[in-house]
Order: sequence, then structure tokens, then C-alpha cells
Amino acid sequence: MDLIFSEYYLQVSTKLPTANLFGIGERNYKLDLGTGGTFTIFNKDQGFNLEDATAGHNLYGYHPVYLQRENSGKFSMVLLRSSNAMDVVIENQVLTYKVIGGVIDLNFFLGGDDPAFPETVVKQYHTYVGGWIMHPFWAFGHHQSQYGFKNAQEMETVLANYQSHDLILDVIWSDIDYMKDYVDFIIDDANFPPSQMNNMLQTYQKRWVPIVDAGIAINNNPYFNKSIEE
Repeated sequence: MDLIFSEYYLQVSTKLPTANLFGIGERNYKLDLGTGGTFTIFNKDQGFNLEDATAGHNLYGYHPVYLQRENSGKFSMVLLRSSNAMDVVIENQVLTYKVIGGVIDLNFFLGGDDPAFPETVVKQYHTYVGGWIMHPFWAFGHHQSQYGFKNAQEMETVLANYQSHDLILDVIWSDIDYMKDYVDFIIDDANFPPSQMNNMLQTYQKRWVPIVDAGIAINNNPYFNKSIEE
């Protein structure tokens, strides 16, 4: 096992017993990754990305965990618990993590008494990370989402069209257009007046999901400017 450990770079390698390997998400690629490639893990708003097993094609999700079907037919999972950007390189059945700092916190899930089914090790992994939040029932319905709504009237036109064409819809989403200057938690009440938005949702009996991009607006932001200066 190769090992490099420094303040700003970690590298650790392991030999894979089989090429049947899945995960290292979020991926826009084929399911089985065992044939090899370089897979970047770091949250990035790159929704139209098509992967080709080369670095830099990371998407929204960050899941440094993989599921493996071993030669015995049993399953196991490995989680590198980290929040740092990384490349995962798979070559000749050797998996190498290349991480920009942090610690090496590897967790192994072996399936207990019944590792012959992937569900067993996945349940162990879910238990370890604390499980998943139970979603509300309406979240499993029909959703409409797009980038580019200029104002509440455009959203209402979409809802009216769904209704006039007798199309099923439970939820409408807004991208970052509804924000004022793209600042999190601040609504552009000139183009998306709360009273108009509320009346629209009540009229059409729909749910609304405003997305939140986890970032800090840099336009004359004193906290951002101070951090750059320091």
C-alpha cells in the first residue's frame, strides 16, 4: 500500500481483489468503474457534464464511498471520510486516493453475518452516517425546475400552462434567479414579491422549492474582502 501524508496532500493506495466496483459519486458515467479511470470528487455546479474517466468532471454530490463485489460473491463498502477535494484513480485493479489535505479516516463495512447481498453493507453504511432524512410525501411527486425565471409572472405562466394542458404537477422550483444579487436567503422582492408568490401557490395549490447555493456573495462583501486581505 503506497502512502504519502503531508499537510496539504494525502495519497493512499490499495489493491482491489476484483474489478467489480461501484460508487465514488456523484457520477455521470457508467455504473461499474472497475475498468479504470480518474474520478474527481468535489462539489461543482456542472450539470451538463459527460464523463470520460478523466479528471475534472465532478458534479454536485460528494460521496467518497465505493461498493465492491468480491470474487467470493460477497459485498463490502469502503468510505474515506473526508470533505477535501480528491481524485480517485483506478488502474490495473489498484485504487489510489489523491486528496488535498485532511486526515485519513477509512471505514470498512463487511456485511456482518450476511454479506452476500449489497443491501446488507449499504444498511451498515447508512447506520454509520446517521441514516437519511425522511422526505415529505409531496417530494416524491411531479416536479418542474428550470434556470432562468425572470419574475413571478413567468412562473405563474408555467403553472397556468400545466393546468390548461391537464398535466400533473406537485412542485415548482426556482433556481438562483429569485435571489437578490445572488445572495443566499435574500429574495428579490421586486421581481418575486412574497405576496404574489404566496397567492400564486395558493391559487394553483402547489409547493415551491427555492434552491440555495452554498456560497458567499463577493460583491462588496466585507467578510469575503477581509478574508482575502488576511
